[in-house]
Amino acid sequence: MWRRGDIGTTGAHDTGSVRVGAVPVHVAFAPGEGRAIDHDAAQRISAARRRLKVCSMLVTSGSILGALSDVLQRGRLAEYGGLYDRTQMQGVFAQWHGGPAEWKVAVFERVAAPLAGKRSTPYTPGGRHDFMHNKVLVCDDTVITGIYNLSHSAEDNAENLLSIEDRDLADRYGAYIDGLVKRYGGPG
Repeated sequence: MWRRGDIGTTGAHDTGSVRVGAVPVHVAFAPGEGRAIDHDAAQRISAARRRLKVCSMLVTSGSILGALSDVLQRGRLAEYGGLYDRTQMQGVFAQWHGGPAEWKVAVFERVAAPLAGKRSTPYTPGGRHDFMHNKVLVCDDTVITGIYNLSHSAEDNAENLLSIEDRDLADRYGAYIDGLVKRYGGPG
Protein backbone atom coordinates (compact mmCIF):
# COMPACT_ATOMS: atom_id res chain seq x y z
CA MET A 1 0.00 0.00 0.00
CA TRP A 2 2.71 2.51 0.95
CA ARG A 3 4.97 1.63 -1.97
CA ARG A 4 2.19 1.94 -4.57
CA GLY A 5 0.33 4.77 -2.84
CA ASP A 6 -2.95 3.00 -3.55
CA ILE A 7 -5.28 2.21 -0.68
CA GLY A 8 -8.24 1.52 -2.95
CA THR A 9 -7.19 -2.07 -3.56
CA THR A 10 -6.34 -2.94 0.05
CA GLY A 11 -8.38 -4.75 2.65
CA ALA A 12 -10.24 -7.11 0.30
CA HIS A 13 -10.89 -10.38 2.11
CA ASP A 14 -8.91 -9.05 5.10
CA THR A 15 -11.11 -10.38 7.86
CA GLY A 16 -10.53 -12.86 10.57
CA SER A 17 -11.46 -14.08 13.99
CA VAL A 18 -9.25 -15.04 16.89
CA ARG A 19 -9.72 -15.83 20.52
CA VAL A 20 -7.81 -13.80 23.06
CA GLY A 21 -8.10 -16.13 26.01
CA ALA A 22 -11.78 -16.97 26.00
CA VAL A 23 -12.78 -13.74 24.23
CA PRO A 24 -13.82 -13.89 20.56
CA VAL A 25 -12.40 -11.00 18.51
CA HIS A 26 -13.32 -10.35 14.88
CA VAL A 27 -11.34 -7.92 12.72
CA ALA A 28 -11.97 -6.47 9.26
CA PHE A 29 -10.19 -3.90 7.13
CA ALA A 30 -11.43 -1.30 4.68
CA PRO A 31 -11.63 -0.27 1.98
CA GLY A 32 -11.89 -3.85 0.73
CA GLU A 33 -14.33 -4.89 3.45
CA GLY A 34 -15.86 -1.44 4.00
CA ARG A 35 -19.39 -2.37 3.02
CA ALA A 36 -19.24 -5.58 5.04
CA ILE A 37 -17.95 -3.65 8.07
CA ASP A 38 -20.82 -1.19 7.80
CA HIS A 39 -23.33 -4.02 7.36
CA ASP A 40 -21.92 -5.98 10.33
CA ALA A 41 -22.08 -2.93 12.61
CA ALA A 42 -25.68 -2.27 11.53
CA GLN A 43 -26.62 -5.91 12.19
CA ARG A 44 -25.09 -5.82 15.67
CA ILE A 45 -26.96 -2.59 16.41
CA SER A 46 -30.22 -4.15 15.21
CA ALA A 47 -29.67 -7.23 17.37
CA ALA A 48 -29.08 -5.22 20.59
CA ARG A 49 -31.73 -5.81 23.22
CA ARG A 50 -30.22 -4.81 26.56
CA ARG A 51 -27.95 -1.84 25.89
CA LEU A 52 -26.68 0.27 23.06
CA LYS A 53 -24.04 2.92 23.64
CA VAL A 54 -22.76 5.21 20.90
CA CYS A 55 -19.51 7.14 21.19
CA SER A 56 -18.48 8.54 17.83
CA MET A 57 -17.29 11.78 16.37
CA LEU A 58 -19.57 11.26 13.37
CA VAL A 59 -22.55 9.06 12.61
CA THR A 60 -23.21 9.48 8.90
CA SER A 61 -23.47 5.94 7.54
CA GLY A 62 -26.95 5.37 6.14
CA SER A 63 -27.07 1.74 7.26
CA ILE A 64 -25.87 2.56 10.78
CA LEU A 65 -28.29 5.49 11.11
CA GLY A 66 -31.09 3.26 9.81
CA ALA A 67 -30.25 0.48 12.27
CA LEU A 68 -30.13 2.94 15.19
CA SER A 69 -33.46 4.41 14.15
CA ASP A 70 -35.07 0.99 13.76
CA VAL A 71 -33.87 -0.35 17.11
CA LEU A 72 -35.09 2.79 18.89
CA GLN A 73 -38.43 2.69 17.10
CA ARG A 74 -38.99 -0.91 18.24
CA GLY A 75 -38.65 0.35 21.81
CA ARG A 76 -37.13 -2.84 23.21
CA LEU A 77 -33.79 -1.47 24.38
CA ALA A 78 -33.38 -1.23 28.13
CA GLU A 79 -30.55 1.32 27.84
CA TYR A 80 -29.55 3.72 25.07
CA GLY A 81 -27.12 6.62 25.30
CA GLY A 82 -23.76 8.04 24.44
CA LEU A 83 -22.36 11.04 22.65
CA TYR A 84 -21.09 12.47 19.39
CA ASP A 85 -19.18 15.59 18.36
CA ARG A 86 -21.90 18.18 17.77
CA THR A 87 -19.59 20.67 16.02
CA GLN A 88 -18.31 18.07 13.54
CA MET A 89 -21.86 16.87 12.80
CA GLN A 90 -23.08 20.44 12.19
CA GLY A 91 -20.61 20.63 9.32
CA VAL A 92 -22.09 17.43 7.92
CA PHE A 93 -25.65 18.82 8.11
CA ALA A 94 -24.62 21.66 5.82
CA GLN A 95 -23.44 19.06 3.28
CA TRP A 96 -26.63 17.00 3.60
CA HIS A 97 -29.16 19.84 3.21
CA GLY A 98 -30.54 20.10 -0.29
CA GLY A 99 -28.79 16.96 -1.53
CA PRO A 100 -29.63 13.27 -1.90
CA ALA A 101 -28.61 12.59 1.72
CA GLU A 102 -31.02 15.16 3.17
CA TRP A 103 -33.17 12.32 4.59
CA LYS A 104 -30.34 11.62 7.04
CA VAL A 105 -30.89 14.91 8.91
CA ALA A 106 -34.23 13.85 10.41
CA VAL A 107 -32.96 10.33 11.13
CA PHE A 108 -29.84 11.65 12.83
CA GLU A 109 -31.86 14.12 14.91
CA ARG A 110 -34.09 11.25 16.09
CA VAL A 111 -31.23 8.90 17.06
CA ALA A 112 -29.11 11.71 18.54
CA ALA A 113 -31.86 13.27 20.70
CA PRO A 114 -30.95 11.11 23.74
CA LEU A 115 -27.19 11.52 23.12
CA ALA A 116 -24.86 14.20 24.44
CA GLY A 117 -23.41 16.47 21.79
CA LYS A 118 -19.86 17.52 22.67
CA ARG A 119 -19.03 20.96 21.35
CA SER A 120 -15.56 21.27 19.87
CA THR A 121 -13.47 24.00 18.32
CA PRO A 122 -13.97 24.16 14.55
CA TYR A 123 -10.90 22.95 12.68
CA THR A 124 -8.20 25.35 11.59
CA PRO A 125 -4.65 24.27 10.69
CA GLY A 126 -3.05 26.07 13.64
CA GLY A 127 -6.00 25.88 15.99
CA ARG A 128 -6.91 23.80 18.99
CA HIS A 129 -7.88 20.21 18.17
CA ASP A 130 -10.38 19.21 20.82
CA PHE A 131 -12.93 17.24 18.84
CA MET A 132 -14.26 13.99 20.23
CA HIS A 133 -12.70 11.33 18.00
CA ASN A 134 -13.86 8.10 19.64
CA LYS A 135 -15.30 5.33 17.50
CA VAL A 136 -17.07 2.91 19.82
CA LEU A 137 -20.36 1.07 19.90
CA VAL A 138 -21.43 -1.12 22.79
CA CYS A 139 -24.12 -3.51 21.61
CA ASP A 140 -25.21 -5.63 24.59
CA ASP A 141 -21.96 -7.47 25.45
CA THR A 142 -20.03 -6.67 22.26
CA VAL A 143 -17.64 -3.74 21.86
CA ILE A 144 -17.18 -2.47 18.31
CA THR A 145 -14.17 -0.20 17.97
CA GLY A 146 -11.18 0.63 15.81
CA ILE A 147 -10.29 3.48 13.52
CA TYR A 148 -13.38 2.95 11.36
CA ASN A 149 -15.60 6.04 11.50
CA LEU A 150 -19.33 5.36 11.54
CA SER A 151 -19.51 7.18 8.23
CA HIS A 152 -20.14 6.41 4.60
CA SER A 153 -16.69 7.66 3.59
CA ALA A 154 -15.02 5.18 5.97
CA GLU A 155 -15.95 2.42 3.53
CA ASP A 156 -13.42 3.84 1.08
CA ASN A 157 -10.60 4.69 3.51
CA ALA A 158 -7.84 2.60 5.06
CA GLU A 159 -9.68 1.68 8.26
CA ASN A 160 -10.14 -1.26 10.63
CA LEU A 161 -12.88 -2.44 12.94
CA LEU A 162 -12.73 -4.86 15.85
CA SER A 163 -15.75 -6.61 17.32
CA ILE A 164 -14.92 -7.92 20.77
CA GLU A 165 -17.46 -10.15 22.49
CA ASP A 166 -16.74 -9.65 26.17
CA ARG A 167 -19.25 -8.59 28.82
CA ASP A 168 -16.60 -7.18 31.19
CA LEU A 169 -15.04 -5.07 28.44
CA ALA A 170 -18.50 -3.92 27.31
CA ASP A 171 -19.29 -2.91 30.91
CA ARG A 172 -16.03 -0.95 31.14
CA TYR A 173 -16.59 0.79 27.80
CA GLY A 174 -20.18 1.54 28.85
CA ALA A 175 -18.88 3.20 32.04
CA TYR A 176 -16.28 5.13 30.02
CA ILE A 177 -18.98 6.41 27.66
CA ASP A 178 -21.24 7.32 30.59
CA GLY A 179 -18.31 9.30 32.08
CA LEU A 180 -17.91 11.24 28.83
CA VAL A 181 -21.64 11.97 28.75
CA LYS A 182 -21.43 13.28 32.32
CA ARG A 183 -18.41 15.40 31.43
CA TYR A 184 -19.86 16.94 28.26
CA GLY A 185 -23.49 17.22 29.29
CA GLY A 186 -26.64 15.28 28.80
CA PRO A 187 -28.86 14.89 25.76
CA GLY A 188 -29.30 17.71 23.36
